[in-house]
Amino acid sequence: MKTSLAICSLGMVLSPAVASAAVNAQVVMDKTIVLPGKPGSGDVVTADPKNNKVYLAQKGNNSLIVIDTTSNTVAASIYGVIVGNGVTYSSDYIFAASEQE
Repeated sequence: MKTSLAICSLGMVLSPAVASAAVNAQVVMDKTIVLPGKPGSGDVVTADPKNNKVYLAQKGNNSLIVIDTTSNTVAASIYGVIVGNGVTYSSDYIFAASEQE
């Protein structure tokens, strides 16, 4: 069984004046990207829209996956993030947190 990431478009408009009001959102499936490794759960995802990347810490595969959102493909698979439970980035680095050493 393969793991996949569904890329969706979420269309909504937020205004500070109506921040407490309910927001109508529409989710539209764009593409399903097949990810390396076995299926898992509890993966952590963060998006970097400036650099057209999505970072995915895959708990079950002990890896960090980099998705190129321009082409909607896997750009890199970085192994050794043991039970990843967090991921973020800066202008120079990607940071991944691990539940285990």
